[in-house]
Amino acid sequence: RGLGAVLRTHGNHSMMEGQEQAEDGNSSAVCQKLAVSELKRAGEKARREGCSDIHVWLQGDIVSIEEARTADAPESQGEGEDGHGAEEAEGPFAHLDDGTGVFRIDLGQFYIQRARYKEESWRATRGMYVLLLAVVNVENDVDHPAFCYVMKDLSDSPDRMAMWWCELLDRPGQIDR
Repeated sequence: RGLGAVLRTHGNHSMMEGQEQAEDGNSSAVCQKLAVSELKRAGEKARREGCSDIHVWLQGDIVSIEEARTADAPESQGEGEDGHGAEEAEGPFAHLDDGTGVFRIDLGQFYIQRARYKEESWRATRGMYVLLLAVVNVENDVDHPAFCYVMKDLSDSPDRMAMWWCELLDRPGQIDR
């Protein structure tokens, strides 16, 4: 299934197939097409509306990759079988640059999901131009990494950047300024 079969576009939002937007307009399936520079404003707007997460559609170049690491979780967050703090995996992280800014994306859950259902060995690499759908937790600060759940390599598409900017410019209902 291609990405087009998964997403339906509604103005400047896209919805995952099989999910409907709630009557109050909030749905975990709604993705806002945003430039990185718009994330902070979108997060502020979501907080004002009582949302803790926003689902975003971003596109840009991967400018760097940080490999996964494990960190000891504090004992208050749960104990491992040996009675000590449980180990928690973090990352890997990609830094996405769309020309308006750089944003940190957590690829850990995406890689786990992809390994279950598709190519286990596929990895994002520096220099790729990607489309990604991610969840940004806006309760604290949008500077925290977003959690990627869909990624498509568009590196072979010659007009990818021009088409993305046309998509952004063509959105109705821009973020409140």
